[in-house]
Amino acid sequence: MGPLLGCFAFIPDNGHASSYLANAIGAIPLGANGRIQPFISGGVGTIRVSARALLDGARTIAASSSVWGTNIGAGILAFANDRVGLRGDFRHYRAFSDCELQRAGRRRAGP
Repeated sequence: MGPLLGCFAFIPDNGHASSYLANAIGAIPLGANGRIQPFISGGVGTIRVSARALLDGARTIAASSSVWGTNIGAGILAFANDRVGLRGDFRHYRAFSDCELQRAGRRRAGP
């Protein structure tokens, strides 16, 4: 059984997350022909999380939520020729709950 949260037990290996983000990439070509390009990227959009949980040891429930999210990352583009290349990158994703957005709005608007 998964970790307990109140009277729920999340079913292991049953959670899913999908991200739908618009990203911008800034790259710097290196070398004589620019075939190696380190880059940074970032974006904003929505992140959807869903999971199934065991309730009272017998029934299962499904829950899902979509929240605003961002990502930031860096990586490298390596081109074998003008049409074929590889990209490797590391990304950090951040999903914002409604409470976090409300607190941020109050900070900007004042006390």
